Amino acid sequence: MLNEKTLHYLQQKNFVGELAEAIGVLKVYMGKPEGDCLVLSLLHDGDKVQKIRFLAQGGPSLIACCAYVTEQLNSKNLACLSSIDSEQLVQYFSLAKTEISKAVLVEDALKQLYKAVNQ
Repeated sequence: MLNEKTLHYLQQKNFVGELAEAIGVLKVYMGKPEGDCLVLSLLHDGDKVQKIRFLAQGGPSLIACCAYVTEQLNSKNLACLSSIDSEQLVQYFSLAKTEISKAVLVEDALKQLYKAVNQ
């Protein structure tokens, strides 16, 4: 059974999608097509997230984690990309041990996106 927070974020469609290729748009592809995978698209203006979107394939925990982080990061400073970690997601969503890998995948995607922004 899904908890209330997971259900809430599964219903959020504000940050679902992919940003078109453009100057300032970065994308990170994580996971495997046959399993859990996600795409994070970010438009920034140097030090601030202007837009962030996600596409995810996998279970409800992965999709809820993606919706949560995109909501939290939209219009924030780019440094915030490194402030969300898997432990925070596990605690927020009360993820079972079998679902922790979903939170780790999202954390890894955020780290890669942060690294790409700073290159």
